[in-house]
Amino acid sequence: MICLNIFLFIIFPPLLLLGFYNIHPNESYIIENFGNPIKIVSEVGLHWYFPFYNTFIKKGLALQTMEIKGSSVPDLNGSPLNVSVVITYKIEEVL
Repeated sequence: MICLNIFLFIIFPPLLLLGFYNIHPNESYIIENFGNPIKIVSEVGLHWYFPFYNTFIKKGLALQTMEIKGSSVPDLNGSPLNVSVVITYKIEEVL
């Protein structure tokens, strides 16, 4: 009986504190249980989910910019043109 009381009042409450996580703007969390997605949370604020046997994966949803360096391409007259690209994208849904 003493062991049960020690577990319930001393060990178990700090373990439950591990389930808190904070979500910032342009961020999302995927909660997985043994590799299967259970829940996707993208609301800003402090949240709690049962921490045992679950993994929390953080994904950024902000605007991403990717620059592809230029390469020379000849035009019809044979003069080289320098072609480069800047791509800006945003992830709307995680899964």
